[in-house]
Amino acid sequence: MRLYLVRHGDAENANTDDARPLSARGVAEAEALARYVSSLSLAVADVWHSEKARARQTASILIEQGGLAECAVEKAGLDPNNPVGPLAEKLFQRDGDLCIVGHLPFLPRLVSYLLDGCDDETVFGFTTCAMVCLERGGGRHWRMKWFVTPDILSS
Repeated sequence: MRLYLVRHGDAENANTDDARPLSARGVAEAEALARYVSSLSLAVADVWHSEKARARQTASILIEQGGLAECAVEKAGLDPNNPVGPLAEKLFQRDGDLCIVGHLPFLPRLVSYLLDGCDDETVFGFTTCAMVCLERGGGRHWRMKWFVTPDILSS
């Protein structure tokens, strides 16, 4: 199983956190990532995102322009400060490749938890619209396959 974790694109400053949409820069970041993802022809079964607008928009761009999956699904438990353990347990049971679009500090804590069993948010850094590919080997063992950031894609 491969797991693709994406931090949402840059968001507008707004009064309510849930409603913050992508900024023009965030849309451009997501579109650049979608072009990259499209060139890889990934076989992703599902794309999950939080209920926040910026994650939903990023997931939609990755699906529409990157061809990741048929549709995006809003999932509970992906908010910035949710515990990562419950999702990690679901991932250990899953077979099909999955893309999750989420937030800080949740995503770096999830990467840390899957790779070394501790949910330290300082171990792995995510810029906006960065994507990491993790691969599960036997049992509960995960390893990082690759990592890409918007500045790499724009060069």
